[in-house]
Amino acid sequence: MNTKKAIVSVTNDLNSDQRVHKVCLFLQKHGYEVLLVGRIKHDSIPLEKRSYATKRFWLPAEKGMWFYIFYQIRLFFFLLFNNADLFVSNDLDTLLPNYWISQL
Repeated sequence: MNTKKAIVSVTNDLNSDQRVHKVCLFLQKHGYEVLLVGRIKHDSIPLEKRSYATKRFWLPAEKGMWFYIFYQIRLFFFLLFNNADLFVSNDLDTLLPNYWISQL
């Protein structure tokens, strides 16, 4: 049986969001191979070991309009080349790239 893959995307630093961690654990419990995608900032601390994969994007802007533009473009191309059965957009800011990829 093939394992289903889920990509969960957020705009925050992955260290600080326990609700996203719980969502990822829930998906794992229900048979998904989970990849959590977020960002890394200049002052981010290393991630603690998790039972699912993580990916952090470095972006040239850390806040404001340019951050959101860069993040959405980066996320779109990342999702384009990383196939999944389920795309989870945890933030409204990640909804558009997830939606476009789900329609391809």
